[in-house]
Amino acid sequence: MKKIMVLLMVGLMVITGSMTVFAEETTDKINERAVKAERTSGERREKLEELFLTYNLDGLDAFNTAVDEHKAFHDMAQSEKEAFRLEIQAEKEAIREQFDNGELTEEEVRVIVEERKAERELIKEDVLEIKDLKKADVEAIKAEVQLVRTSLRDALQAEEIDAVYVGSLLDQLVELLEEHIDVDYLYYDMIQDLRQIIEI
Repeated sequence: MKKIMVLLMVGLMVITGSMTVFAEETTDKINERAVKAERTSGERREKLEELFLTYNLDGLDAFNTAVDEHKAFHDMAQSEKEAFRLEIQAEKEAIREQFDNGELTEEEVRVIVEERKAERELIKEDVLEIKDLKKADVEAIKAEVQLVRTSLRDALQAEEIDAVYVGSLLDQLVELLEEHIDVDYLYYDMIQDLRQIIEI
């Protein structure tokens, strides 16, 4: 169980790498950044919805479904990460209480700490490999998204807007978002498979 908890904490940090924050940041700064990111994301979604309404009404539902699914995945991953963080914190507090009550000796606590360290090392290489694989896939998708966005901007700035072409570019954005969601779940599942191996 202890190995599983450590695995999930590290794994979920990989899956939700964009949520990692530096320890020296204050809570206010973290909250301010989160609110700003959410506002920017919301504004971007509204602008794209307007484009779908104008140039690709049939694709609007697919767009909204993909955006909602993407957000749901990251909300779920973040929620699990926080839940396991609290479990590990509770476990640490229980060990501290046992030590204070004389149920554990200093040597026994030291052994537990060493076991935790060994557990982290056990999964470290696998987690880093998963992290690198996901990063490569996500970067490739981001590059494609940037190309489509550039083409979309140019198309919208043309003297005569080709509605069919703009609609096709919007479809491509949805396809890329769906591909990104597939990547999220692919590497999340890899972490879960790794967890099952450790559990066995």
